[in-house]
Amino acid sequence: RDWGGRESIRNGVHCRWLPSESVWAGVLGAGLQAFCPLIWMYSIQAEVFALNNCVVSALLYLSVLYLQTKEPQYAFFGALTIGLGLSNQHTLLFYAGPLVLFMLSIGGDHLLTPQ
Repeated sequence: RDWGGRESIRNGVHCRWLPSESVWAGVLGAGLQAFCPLIWMYSIQAEVFALNNCVVSALLYLSVLYLQTKEPQYAFFGALTIGLGLSNQHTLLFYAGPLVLFMLSIGGDHLLTPQ
């Protein structure tokens, strides 16, 4: 049930701020999410919010990996993560929608071309 806090700490350590590759930006982002009282309140309840936090963290991690490497497999796993997350809670659309538009603006030709 504690997916939200653990996932945010793991992703914050692995994800670095893209332009500067600063470890401290990752630690700050992980700390802000890991010590947010609402995340911990929802992670101990039997609700959909803890799994939603885990899916959002995984989606953010896959997005950063795609931005760093430009490998389409990360974008495809991100699409799978969005589909699984939307089956859990539909408010993920407010996070995933702009993220998908941003990813398509970066690698749209490569992602939309059949392989």
